[in-house]
Amino acid sequence: MEGEEKTFGQMLTDTLAAKGYSAERLAAETGISDRFINLFLEDRMSELPPSPYLHGYIVRIGEILGFDGERVWQTHFKDRREVRRSGARDILPQNRFALTRMNMPIAAIAILIVVAVGYILFRTYVSSDLTRGLTLEGLGDETLVVESPALVVRGAVDGNLKLTVNDTDVYPGRDGTFSHSVSLSPGMNAVVFELEGLLGRTGKVVKYVFFRSVTQN
Repeated sequence: MEGEEKTFGQMLTDTLAAKGYSAERLAAETGISDRFINLFLEDRMSELPPSPYLHGYIVRIGEILGFDGERVWQTHFKDRREVRRSGARDILPQNRFALTRMNMPIAAIAILIVVAVGYILFRTYVSSDLTRGLTLEGLGDETLVVESPALVVRGAVDGNLKLTVNDTDVYPGRDGTFSHSVSLSPGMNAVVFELEGLLGRTGKVVKYVFFRSVTQN
């Protein structure tokens, strides 16, 4: 009927259309469920939450769409019988929204701290020296001189590392110790220990062994 006051659902429908909002967008920006937004649009007040919560929803919707939610509450909802009543000690929803806003900077700072710590740990791991996980027996910085064409190298390796000696895979025992026979040629020989860790990290240790062949008389 011409001149008849619009219901809140009709007013909300017109406002959404004027501002180019969908019900889904309004729900996302207010934090109110899609179901409740649709109940508002259909004027199904008896199915909405009790008045303290309903009051908070109206004020929140007004903040997003640019109308006086408190005034709308007073004129459209406060004294309507369809609106469910509740106890006086109910907490209004706007308190929840305010708390959420307060927590957002804290959450952002916490995320930044976690990311920073993770990055530092990652960089520390990547830059660490894998060769520290390898211990060799009898092979120091000086060239080792031997008179046998076969050299048994012994040592221990970190269990998280893969070990090869002169391109041959070496499998340590459960305690990390290993022994491996290396064939030597007369003269200077390089014994290359290669290590491979997580994320493709590698390390290399090279030891030099001089095989001095003894001529039998």
